[in-house]
Amino acid sequence: MHIVQNGSRAMVRWLAENNITNAVEIQAFDQLGYHFQPDLFENEHHIFLKDKT
Repeated sequence: MHIVQNGSRAMVRWLAENNITNAVEIQAFDQLGYHFQPDLFENEHHIFLKDKT
């Protein structure tokens, strides 16, 4: 999983607050403009890209 520092902090907080326990649930992460990119998912690597704003 590749996320810049602010995004990774937000993801860790989100994982804890939502009691995420498996990799499939991680795909629902959508904080700070980051969204899971299913077309880039490969070999269990979850890719999240930030919206351009």
